[in-house]
Amino acid sequence: MGKQDYKYMVCTRCMTYNHAPYIEDALRGFAMQETTFPVVYIIVDDASTDGEPDVIRQYLSENFQEPYRTEETDDYNLICAHHKTNENCIFVVFLLKYNHYSIKKPKMPYLSEWLDNSKYHALCEGDDYWIEPLKLQKQVQILEENERIGMVYSKSITYNQKKDKTGKIIGADYIDYVKLLYQNVIPTATVLYRPDLLNSYKSSIISNPRWKMGDYPFWLYIAHDSSIFYLDSVTAIYRKLPESASHSADYNREISFLDSVFEIQKYFLALYGEGDALEIERRYWRNCYVTAFKHGNKKEGNHYFSQLRAAGGVTVRDRIRLLSYHVKLF
Repeated sequence: MGKQDYKYMVCTRCMTYNHAPYIEDALRGFAMQETTFPVVYIIVDDASTDGEPDVIRQYLSENFQEPYRTEETDDYNLICAHHKTNENCIFVVFLLKYNHYSIKKPKMPYLSEWLDNSKYHALCEGDDYWIEPLKLQKQVQILEENERIGMVYSKSITYNQKKDKTGKIIGADYIDYVKLLYQNVIPTATVLYRPDLLNSYKSSIISNPRWKMGDYPFWLYIAHDSSIFYLDSVTAIYRKLPESASHSADYNREISFLDSVFEIQKYFLALYGEGDALEIERRYWRNCYVTAFKHGNKKEGNHYFSQLRAAGGVTVRDRIRLLSYHVKLF
């Protein structure tokens, strides 16, 4: 596709489920974007049961023109509308009639009409949101000026929903592929990337069913085969909920997530032959023992600490942390 063939400069995907208390923040973050080009935002509600579809409909009725297109199928209700005052903002809303995630039915085929007609793609889940009006404008400019850059990301601020408190800034300065292999420092809600890289990734990388995230391996692929640009700016809020893929009150779920990260790292280590296997192992044991003691699991915490010690990765900070865990537990 030539540049003139794209209908939209950016297509933003927002997958959401039972985010009724948070979805308006995401929608406002989209509508506030100040761009010199058209942007389409695809919001896909996966048959939420908490009233989120009504919240989305209400936001549309208050802030958008009459829909220029509606459609109903056995799978979804579709609503397409232009923002009342932001002429470059178009919402495409899919209200799914049944939960696709639970039956592993893909949603992406519904979106191809807009994804295929957009030069760049952005991501933002329904519980996160953007706070920088020029996020997309700045990121697009970077990609337009340098074709060797495959992706741009920036920083985000964590927000603990339960404590109603903002936390640390995440999104450390990206250095190289190996550093990213050791630790994922890229907040998903801040990313803008070239979609041809995603197509190449899907044809090159053999995804494992045990992988619990699709973004991290994609970042690693881009970092190795293309180039990633770090925009030193806070553009989004990452909302930490009591239950998510990476944070849970369930100890086994959190350990399972760490196992998944470890599997991804080992896969790319074997694939590209770059990085230190021992360093990856040390980080895995350290994360596991911290998680075990956080959940009050002293026996497994001691086991993971022993594994970390056997790998030669125990630091003074680790010993102090271990002592503090034992003091708290007893």
